[in-house]
Order: sequence, then structure tokens, then C-alpha cells
Amino acid sequence: MCIFDYSFLKDFLSNLLATFVGVIIGIPVALWLSRLTEHQEHMKEARTQREDTAKLLALLRKELVAAQDKLSYIRGQNIHLFAALELATRLRDDAWQSFKLSGRLQLLQSLDLLNAVSAAYSSIQELTYLGRAYFASGELIRKPASYDFTPFIEGFVQGSTSKGLESIERAITAIDDWHP
Repeated sequence: MCIFDYSFLKDFLSNLLATFVGVIIGIPVALWLSRLTEHQEHMKEARTQREDTAKLLALLRKELVAAQDKLSYIRGQNIHLFAALELATRLRDDAWQSFKLSGRLQLLQSLDLLNAVSAAYSSIQELTYLGRAYFASGELIRKPASYDFTPFIEGFVQGSTSKGLESIERAITAIDDWHP
């Protein structure tokens, strides 16, 4: 009995040919399926990121519009300094702080958009801080003295209010112009 008889060689070559054809066809098909699955996952991830960014911007826009309304009221009513500062302490930046602390601001891929929104919230924080500092100072700053700080503070509040409104309007425009 010979090791290389006809039936062994025939079976060996047919198995070798089947394996070779399987490798030639199977590997490219497997690679194509892998790329297709990877592309679909990437598209799903990009869609999810766009949706998350849109939700984030909608919440920030809502908060900015509320701040814009309050600042417009302060500027348009010619109200007393005390009332203006009291309203300034009620400006909210909860959504911004939450997104900033959670790292969700990384969703904002546009640096111009991030800069506009950041500048608006910086103005809000400035006015809030000014109002809180004014009330925390108590009678020290409001007490009649040789120098009255009221005109200085009124001018500062008016300037900060105008600057805040402008930066909020730019941020709202940038949010509205954002396209995923």
C-alpha cells in the first residue's frame, strides 16, 4: 500500500482546493462585512452625537432666552439699582454648569459656537456675581459716606447688562445657525 495512492491524492487535492477557494472568497467577504458593520456603527454613533448636541443646545438656548428676557427687562424699565441687582442674582446658568462639570460640552465641535455660548455665560456669571457681591457687602457700600459708590455701580451694571445682552444675542444666533 502506497501512501500516495490515487484516492488519497484525489481527496487531498479536492480538500486543498476547497480550502483555498474558501480562503480566497471567505476572507474578503468577512473583511467587507466587518467594514460594513463598522461603518453602520460609526453612522449610528454620529447620529446619536448630533441628537445629543441638538438637545444640549436646545437646553442652553432656553436658558439663554430666559436670561435675555430678564436683562432686556432690566435695561428697558429704567428700574432702581437695587431691583436691577436683585434681578441679576436670579439669572440662571444651571444647564451650563451641569454640562460643563459633566464634560458634555465636548459635544460642541464648533469652536465659534462654544466661544459664543461661553462668552454669554461669562456675562451672566459676571452680573450674578456683581449682584451677590452688592448684597453681601451690606450697608458698607450703600452707607452714605464721603464718596457715593452708587453712580459707579449703576454705570457698571448698565454696561454689564448691555454687554451681557449682546453676548447672549450672539450665542442664540450661533445656536440657531448650528447645523449638524
